[in-house]
Amino acid sequence: MGDPVIKSVVGWWFKLVAFLSFTAFLGVVMFIRTGISAGMMTQGAYMYAGAAGVLMVLGLIVLYNKVKNAPEAIEGFLRRMGLYRDP
Repeated sequence: MGDPVIKSVVGWWFKLVAFLSFTAFLGVVMFIRTGISAGMMTQGAYMYAGAAGVLMVLGLIVLYNKVKNAPEAIEGFLRRMGLYRDP
């Protein structure tokens, strides 16, 4: 087992999720920075950004561990559905 196309799609999917998570985190940081410069937030608001960053990294680590087994699971699911046959 181990179709290279499925492995490639899963790899690109994880890279896309990681990139979009990083982009969203930068958006939160910029929102907090803008709020601080406008005087609506205090410097302590960066602690929330730090906590969100730590949670994002932990979530990506958990997702990466799931992604390592995903190609075989997807291939097995497609076999059970009758949608995939060995070339």
